[in-house]
Amino acid sequence: MKLLLFIEERVARMTDIWGGADLVAQGARIIPREGDEALLNGPALADDIGVVSQDDIDSLFA
Repeated sequence: MKLLLFIEERVARMTDIWGGADLVAQGARIIPREGDEALLNGPALADDIGVVSQDDIDSLFA
């Protein structure tokens, strides 16, 4: 029971940090990024088109 209360308190705190239960229930909002921040999208996926693979980069240094 103590564990469930602990988890419930933490979830309630995070919900408050994220803007309250109503906002969390609406789901994630996509915030448009500009400038250099727009370039920070993480690694390319295997099925992405027009991206350079790690093998291509490695061949530049071979």
